[in-house]
Order: sequence, then structure tokens, then C-alpha cells
Amino acid sequence: MATKTSLTNVHSFYETPTSCQNEWNKYLQANKRHPTLMDGSFIESPNELLLASCASDGNLYFWKVPNSSVSEDLMQVDDDDDDYAALAQHDGEYTRMPFRVCRIHTGSLSTMQFHIVSHEKQLLVVGGDAGVVVIDFVDFWNQLCTNTSSTCSLKDLNLLVPPQHFHPYPSPDPNVTAQVNDTLIVGDHLYAAVGDEFGLYKWHLETKQLLKTFHNTPYLHSIQSLKSETDATFLLTGGEEGILSIWNCHNDELIQDISLNDHGRKGVRKSIKSIAVLDDYWFSIAGELIGSSNSTNNDNGCHGFLSTFSVPTRSVVAYTETLSRPQRCAFLPNRTLATCANESAVSHWHFTCLDKVIQKTCCSSLSVHVLAVAPDGRLAMGGVGGVIDLYDATGQEQLFQFVTTNTK
Repeated sequence: MATKTSLTNVHSFYETPTSCQNEWNKYLQANKRHPTLMDGSFIESPNELLLASCASDGNLYFWKVPNSSVSEDLMQVDDDDDDYAALAQHDGEYTRMPFRVCRIHTGSLSTMQFHIVSHEKQLLVVGGDAGVVVIDFVDFWNQLCTNTSSTCSLKDLNLLVPPQHFHPYPSPDPNVTAQVNDTLIVGDHLYAAVGDEFGLYKWHLETKQLLKTFHNTPYLHSIQSLKSETDATFLLTGGEEGILSIWNCHNDELIQDISLNDHGRKGVRKSIKSIAVLDDYWFSIAGELIGSSNSTNNDNGCHGFLSTFSVPTRSVVAYTETLSRPQRCAFLPNRTLATCANESAVSHWHFTCLDKVIQKTCCSSLSVHVLAVAPDGRLAMGGVGGVIDLYDATGQEQLFQFVTTNTK
């Protein structure tokens, strides 16, 4: 049977602060054989639903997702099974193991986006240590499926549409790398949030020409877009300095800088890790409190924060601080805000009233980076340890589990 989530299964390093570092070190040692899954997305095709995830080992992992009508016997998850890789199969098609694995490069991958240009053209955008790689997904997937091996390298695929590589430097230097933390495609342009002194980069997708760097936005982690009431497109960016920047996409002008350091405790700097846009009226931000452990005055033991903004007023309508450090946030179909952090759970919030967690969904990873929502509302979460748990739309019933390797 599928399993129900329980708060008693949630493990947080902050329940016992004195053993935090020891617990973390033990967990990392136990998971040396597994990559850390850094980001993920559901991808719809005419015949199936895929779950894709990029990882710290430079690989993209793809799993076939069972549909909702598959029997509960198939959905059963048993972590004590001697054959960790084998789960009940449906016509030999659905297993915990990846359907395909593709090496993108030897460095770490930190972000991936699936962008639909048209019915005939979909792009897979992957970012990490080696910049940004834009892949024609239809061509790429056809080649992967016809490949006789379940594992391969991007450079070895005979792609009809060559991948495009974008390097986050005005003068690309192959000997120097900067971490690409997030990407976004708006029209004919590719934007990247990068952990360097430039922060935000803008390229033309077709010509690969670097059009602009935004010098006053260093060390960025997240970038999102939203539409205004006048149907103009704006960019939201945030990073290490705790400043939310709002940009006009059409002329690249800075509209406003909003410092989140003005909210909450004084003397504690904020680092924006993730931005989630609900609609034209609301967006939320998740991040880390820097120096909170050193703040002896008024130290409430919190290490992270959440904040919700009203788009029309560009003002904070809700704010809270959290024990864990949020690493990603996303809105669910029921309009609740979901956050994942360095604990073994995903937290659910009323985004306009962040006074308490309304629900926690347990997961197998002790530190969660992947938070993906399927078209039917099912929720995928994973991270350290190379495991992704699939839950129903309520976040209360575990349906399936995916792994990257067949060893515990």
C-alpha cells in the first residue's frame, strides 16, 4: 500500500543543534556513493510523463512516471527490500531506476528548466559549473530512446540540432568557471543568475551573443518573470546580498531594488535562495539568514526566512523566520506555498499568512533541493542521497520512489 506521511518521520538537524555538524558529516559519509539531486522537472510527452533531475555528478537522470491509474501494488514502497532497485513493475516499464542517464559535463549541475517554444520545439536548459547548455529536447529524447545503452554522454549523441553552450563571462575563459544557479528564457533571450560579480547575464538565444551583464546584481541565486497589469514582462532577481531587484525586460532598466534586510531581526543579513511567482499579484521568496548564529542579541535560533510580496504594491504582506534553511520554494495547484530545506520534509504554508506550517510532507533525503509539481498536482521531492519521493497532490500519500543507483 502507499504510505502516509507522518511528522514523526521528519528529521531536522536543528532539533539537536549541538550535534548538527556530527549528524551532517555522518550523513554525507553514508551517501558518498550517491549524487545529490539539485533540481528537477516533470516533462510531458504525447505518450508518457517523465521526471528529470540534474545532479552534482554532471548527469541528467530521467524516470518514467507511473500514471495515477496504476495499481497500489506498483506504488508500494519498501525500503527494507533486499533488491533496492527492483520495485513491482507494470509490463517491465516502471522501476525505481532511471530510464536514461546522460552525462552533460564533468562538473556539477545546479539548475534545469523545460521551456516550450511551440508544439514542435521544446528546450531543455541546464546550468552549472560549465555555464548553460540549451538542448533541443525532441531531438535529444529521440536519440536517447534509440540509444542501446541506458547511460551515455551528451557529446557522444548524434544530435541533429547541436546543443548551444553559453559561458557566463564577457570574454569566455574555459579555464575559469562560475556557478550558474538559475536560468530563464523570455522571448528570444536567455537569462542566467550566476554566482559571480556580474550576477545577471543576458544572451540572444539564436546568435549566442552576450548582450548585457547587470553589474549591480552580484552573486545571484534565483530569477523569475512576471506580467504586470499592462502586460509588460518584468524580471525578479535575488541573491547573496538579500536585495530583490525588479527589471523591465524590454529595455533592461532597473525599476526598483528592495532590500529584505529591512525586515525581521536587525543585524542579520539575508541571502535570497529562491523566488516563486503565483500569478500577476503574488510572489514569495525563500532564503537564508547569514550570521544568525553569531547574533547573540535577540537570537531566536532561526536560520532561514520566507516572505510574500504583493505585486501591485511591491510590498511585503507576510514574513516569517524558520529553523531550517530553505533552498527552494514553489506554489502548488491549491495555491499553497511549498518550501524545501536542509531537513527531510517539504513544508506547506498559507502564503499570505506565514505564521505557521500547515503541513509537512516527509521525504527520504535529509537535505532537499528538488521540488517539482506534475501537471496533475503530484509532488516530487529529493536531494542528498540520490532519491526522489513521489507524493499525491495533497502531499499526504507517498505513491512511488525513484533512485539514481541500485545500492543503498
